[in-house]
Amino acid sequence: MPTIGVSVAIFDKNKILLTKRKDVGFWCIPGGGVENRETISQSAIREVKEETGFDIELKRLVGIYSRPNWWDGGAHEILLSGVPKGGQLKRTTAETLDAGYFGLEELPDEILFWHYRRIYDAFVDKPAVLRLQDVVWPFGSATRKDAYALIDNKKIDPVEMMKFLTGKLMPARECLEVGSDIADV
Repeated sequence: MPTIGVSVAIFDKNKILLTKRKDVGFWCIPGGGVENRETISQSAIREVKEETGFDIELKRLVGIYSRPNWWDGGAHEILLSGVPKGGQLKRTTAETLDAGYFGLEELPDEILFWHYRRIYDAFVDKPAVLRLQDVVWPFGSATRKDAYALIDNKKIDPVEMMKFLTGKLMPARECLEVGSDIADV
C-alpha cells in the first residue's frame, strides 16, 4: 500500500530550512509520514515541531510528488510552505543531527536527490504542481525497516547508500504532470 508523507518548506530571508536526518545522515526538508487519524496539516505541524522545535503556520500547497515504485506500493508526498509562529529552532532532536538555513546556491551535497526539485518549487512563487519523481526502491522486496537493519548489520555500506540517495535524478525519471515550471509574474 502506498505511503503518504508531508514536508514543509520554511523560509527565512530567502533561505530554506533543512534538517540532517539521524538515521542515514542526509539533509532534507523537514517532514515525515502521516499517522492514523491525522490530517495533512496536522501531520505537517507535528513533524515540523518534532524535527525543528518550531510551531508553524501553513501558507500554501507547493506540490504533490509521486514515487510509485518506492517501498512496497509507492510513496506520495505533499509539500507545503510555512512560517514559524513560535518555538525556537533546535539544531538537534531525537530525529535530526543538525538543522540550518540554506540559499538555493548553497545547498549541502548530502541531500535527498528528489528534494532538489521540491526545494526549487518551494522557492518559486507559482501555483502548486503535481510531479512524478520515479525512483525505484533499491532493496527489492525489503521494507524500509529491513533496509535499515541491513545498514545496522553492516551488510550494506552506509556510504554507498548515501551515494544512491543523494545523487541527482535522471531527467527521464522525473516529469511535471500538472502545473507549470514557469513562475507567475
